[in-house]
Amino acid sequence: MHLQEDVLPILCDILDLPHRKCHLASVASWADRERMRMRWSAALHYIGSVDDYPSQTCAFPGEHKWKGNKGINVLDAVKNTTTLLQGWVDSDVDDSVASEALKFLIHFVGDMHQPLHLTGRDRGGNSIPVLFDRRHTSTLRLLALPTTFLSDLSVL
Repeated sequence: MHLQEDVLPILCDILDLPHRKCHLASVASWADRERMRMRWSAALHYIGSVDDYPSQTCAFPGEHKWKGNKGINVLDAVKNTTTLLQGWVDSDVDDSVASEALKFLIHFVGDMHQPLHLTGRDRGGNSIPVLFDRRHTSTLRLLALPTTFLSDLSVL
């Protein structure tokens, strides 16, 4: 990701990270690491479109729109975190709220680039079981591993 030179120091300030050690990658997995503490956020990490299994067209989200509760998905989560950050710019939101919103936003942008996170398939990959390194896991968790480990993958 390319940021303008003057943007990264502002993000580092919001995240309360030292400027010389400030990397967005260091907070990209924060929401997953904190998921047990923030179970309410689980449905915010993906979105499912109705009748997209398998898709017969390139229409997105399709004629039947989205599955799930309105406003509780990754697209609306990006909108909500962006609104909170605009509130911080306008001095209506405090630093701790802006920091958490930015951590979520960085994570959600990453989620939207994960396979299956924007389809109606298997809860974002959580429902596809695989056996990897003699352990049972889900496709979603496996996709989070470095690609060097993927050669031993066998689908159940």
